[in-house]
Formats: sequence, C-alpha cells, structure tokens
Amino acid sequence: IDNDTMIVFTSDNGPHNEGGADPKHRHGAQNPQFFKSYGMMDGIKRDCWEGGMRVPTLVRWPARIPKGQISLQPGQFHDWLATLADAAGVPVPARSDGVSLLPTLTGHADQQKPGIIYSEYNVGGKTPGYKDFLGEHKGAERGQQQIVFVDGLKGLRMGVKDADKDFMIFDTLNDPQESKDLASSKPELQARMKAAALSNRRASLPSKTVFDTALVPAVETKGAASPGLKWSLYEGEFPWVPDFRQLKKQAAAHGVAPSPSVKMNGPRKRGVELTGFVKVPADGEYTFYLSTDANKGSKAFVRLHGMELIDADKTYEPGAEVSSDLGDRKNPVYLKAGLHPIRIGYVGNAGPASKLVLKWEGPGLSKQEIPAFAFSHDGGAE
Repeated sequence: IDNDTMIVFTSDNGPHNEGGADPKHRHGAQNPQFFKSYGMMDGIKRDCWEGGMRVPTLVRWPARIPKGQISLQPGQFHDWLATLADAAGVPVPARSDGVSLLPTLTGHADQQKPGIIYSEYNVGGKTPGYKDFLGEHKGAERGQQQIVFVDGLKGLRMGVKDADKDFMIFDTLNDPQESKDLASSKPELQARMKAAALSNRRASLPSKTVFDTALVPAVETKGAASPGLKWSLYEGEFPWVPDFRQLKKQAAAHGVAPSPSVKMNGPRKRGVELTGFVKVPADGEYTFYLSTDANKGSKAFVRLHGMELIDADKTYEPGAEVSSDLGDRKNPVYLKAGLHPIRIGYVGNAGPASKLVLKWEGPGLSKQEIPAFAFSHDGGAE
C-alpha cells in the first residue's frame, strides 16, 4: 500500500499577518517576518507578488516517482485534479482547466503539456513595508491585480483600472524576488500576455471587474484557413466529456466537418472532438447556445480560446438547449471581430448518430445557428 500510494503535501498561498484568536494578541499574532515565511520573495497573502502566490509541493509515490527529484515546473492547483485523474487511470475532465503533471513527476518532463497559470484578485490596501522587501515593492497599491504566465515568464499588473494596462514582466525562475522588470524589452510578449489574460477567463457574476467587458482579441493565423472543423473520433464509453488532448488512447478516425451540426455515424459508444476557429463578424457581446441529440448519455463541453464557454456535461439533459449564460443570469462573451479558436467535446453512448447544434446571437444577429462558413481550421494560431 505504501509503495502504491501517492501523497501530495502543499499549502495555501502566502504567509498572512491577520490577528490570532487570543484577544490580547489580536494584532500581530501571525508575523510573517518572524520566520521570514516569504523566503527569497516579496509579498504576503493578498499580494500577487511571488511571496503571496508561490508555495512548495512535496510528492511521494515510490512506485512511480523517482526519489530526490526537484522540479521548478510551475503549476496551479487546478493541475492536481488532472494529475489525480491521470494517476487513477480515468480521463481528465474537459471542464478542468488543468493538465496532468504526471510526466514531470515521473521524470519525463520533456513530455509535459503546458498548462494555464492565471490569477486575479481585487483587494484594498498595500503590500507591507517589510525590511526584506525591495523598495518599489514596499507599500505597493494592490487594487485589481492580475497575473498570467506566457512562455515561462510572469506578467503582473496591480491597481488595474483599464484592461489595457501594461504588465510588469518577470523571469521568476531566475529572479524570484521580481527585481528586474523585463517589460520594456518584450513588447510582443506584452501583447500576448494581454490577450492570454482576457481569453482564459470568464466573468464571475455578480462580481464586476474592468476585464469583464473588455473585448477578447481575435487570433492571427500563419496561413490560409480551410473551411470546416477538424474532428477526431474515439471509441469507448466516457463517464464525462474528457479533455481529448490528454486522452491516452489514439483516435479511431479523423476528418473535417463543415460545422458541428453534421451527423457523424460511428460506434455506438464514442467521443468526438471538433477543433478549429469560429469567425466572429463584429465587435461586441455574444451569447452562445448548444444542444445535442437526445440519445441517452449524450454530453458536450465547449471552450472558446481557453475559457469555458458552454458546460453541457454533468447535469445536462440530452437534447436540451443550454447557453453560455449563468443559469437565468445574462453572462455575455465580449469578442473582437475575427477568428477565435473553438474546441468542442462530445460523448454519446447510444443511438445511431451524433449531432450538435451550436447557435449564437450578437451585434446585428438574432439567435440563429452559426453558419458553416463561419468555421475553419488549420492556419496555426499565433
């Protein structure tokens, strides 16, 4: 049992300086400076500096993980759902934002899929002026904070009142105290960080931030896109819509469909992934709708860029129409005109054919099925 058990030991983020339960020591009972709990970093809980975000993790699994390894591969807590699913031999759910860290843990870091590292936090006050902190980090205004990692570098912006505010950019692997801002030398990365920050999030109502109505940028492609969506078919029964990118089994068939609504015959128990782009005709707010066939066990999940767009999985009634709204609350997606990457996962356990219907409504568009000419694939998003 000991040999075959994975133990993961980690922590909540950031040392905190709240008071304790003892009325006589309500202030200062927890003093991050006492043990220098922030280590070689600046920041405490509620800061998006590394000291408020980064925590260590210890993992032990003698049967699979070589002892004595150290990895500086960054990850986020959502990666552990994917990792534990992978370790248990079940598909990683599509609705998880995480990627399995098993390749890194088992000594195969070259096979590690890149994950999403993103956070935003809105709180008043300032970073404390501890003597160990760099001068510019002492008393820094917090406000609306946001971090995103792109190409292994961390983008951080604080006190955000405009979604186009520039990020500070840090190489936290070699500079954990974030002493050198690389932003001035990386204008192209700055633009990609802004796009990644908007395209990996959805508004969480009723909370309001400056990012909620910011238009998600379209992507440029390296070459001419071809009509239709690529599809891959996987045989088998799936308890939920998997992240097909992390599925261990190989696809049984591949092809191109003009749109998601095309019926695809195949084995009675199957999963299908459709990938490509949807061309948004005009800047503005959009609502998307999806329905599957009424076959028992039919489920679907849709992502636009990295964001969750439509969840027709766990509580979904096959054949019903669901939208990108939050229940009965409007929750539009704000998009720039142009191409936006779309990924649709479908599983079905009965019936002769699979079918999906994807609709939208937006600027100048009444609710209608998305036309086939709006879908394309290849081109390679930059």
